[in-house]
Amino acid sequence: MAVSYQHDQLPEGRFIRILYLHPTKEPKDPLKCSLVSCALSEGQSPACEYEALSYVWGSPVGHLPLEVGDNAETLLITKNCETALWHLRLREQKRALWVDSICIDQGSISEKDHQLKLMGEIYRQASSVRVWVG
Repeated sequence: MAVSYQHDQLPEGRFIRILYLHPTKEPKDPLKCSLVSCALSEGQSPACEYEALSYVWGSPVGHLPLEVGDNAETLLITKNCETALWHLRLREQKRALWVDSICIDQGSISEKDHQLKLMGEIYRQASSVRVWVG
């Protein structure tokens, strides 16, 4: 039985989570990732490199599994999110992404409120913004 993923609490201040999408040489392998916290930069150079993903959620509730971390915990994601991640996954190296539905704890109203205030900066500090239209 799969264990549901629980987001670790972010440190106080201007922190976000970055999703590291694990590579695979086999396109049909399940999606696997890790999540790490990262401080938003105060200066010109970013504290961490990531790409932001913008996409239409579709269903407000996820029902497809995303394997998170070394313990293979499961986070449920939407079909649109899954499809975008399948297409963005690399063959040889991890890909650093910020994906709002995954990187923000959707079960925490206070975290969603805090992260919403940072979203403009999150997109500005991304090395690029990927738009997935399906």
